[in-house]
Amino acid sequence: MKTISDILSCLTEDEKRLHEEIIEECLEREALLNSNREAIIKNTQKLGILAEKIVDDIENFNQIFTALSELEKELKQKHDRLKLLSIPEEKFFHG
Repeated sequence: MKTISDILSCLTEDEKRLHEEIIEECLEREALLNSNREAIIKNTQKLGILAEKIVDDIENFNQIFTALSELEKELKQKHDRLKLLSIPEEKFFHG
């Protein structure tokens, strides 16, 4: 990618003097663009790291919820068994 300095190297001294204000503004904007490009690169890297952390957290939550689901099933089975055990014998139908 050509820079302002690359373009300036093609101009004569008279052209540089004639367009001095525009050249100065272009150099300032180029510096701002470079600064913004660096910030975008850094922020993109940070986003990548955060995205990986989010994926890891989701996987951890999935494991936790799967374990909780299994525990809930076990507790329901125990609860149902205790309910049956608490029913008096005479309430059962004996065929």
